[in-house]
Amino acid sequence: MKQLSVIAFLCLIIIPFLSLAQGPHKPERLVERGIKGGMNFDNMHGNYWSNTYKTGLNGGVYAGLHEHYLGVQVEALIASASYLTQGNYNGYYDVAQVKNLYLNIPALFEIRLVPNLWLQLGPQYSLLLNSKFSGASSFDHIFNASTFSGVVGLRIPVYRGITMGGRYIFGLTDADGVYSSEAWKQHSMQLFVGFRVM
Repeated sequence: MKQLSVIAFLCLIIIPFLSLAQGPHKPERLVERGIKGGMNFDNMHGNYWSNTYKTGLNGGVYAGLHEHYLGVQVEALIASASYLTQGNYNGYYDVAQVKNLYLNIPALFEIRLVPNLWLQLGPQYSLLLNSKFSGASSFDHIFNASTFSGVVGLRIPVYRGITMGGRYIFGLTDADGVYSSEAWKQHSMQLFVGFRVM
């Protein structure tokens, strides 16, 4: 089942590139590659979690193809996320902070709304790299190793390859790796700056 999810996600990445590459006309085609970074404001929705957004950081690389009013962009980002617990979860904790490290791979469709404003929509695949619970060295066994999310946001080209933007990321699959009856959904607000290098 996990292999099918990965194959479906790869198809979502590849198909938009093929559709643009085979289009009948080629106005204003632009291939972009660069680096980006920013801040996250993360929250875990579900019982045992505090409804509080905690600050984290993200950074990585991106590649995009834009043609007139449409585009696609794929990113690979390392992101830190913190969640605040509340109550008692199977004897694990009372009130504490969990810090997770993820590899996030969003595959975004882009629509140019006005000359300097792009709407971004698409899925995101997240792989859990590490998890720390208060003083414990590892706590990743309570989280699913991978999750899928939806992404919606805006990107603004500012000046000569510099872009700024923000997005909202909402969990589509359950992050809870212990109890199937208890659904945990990740939510994040993200601000970023990107720099085109090629």
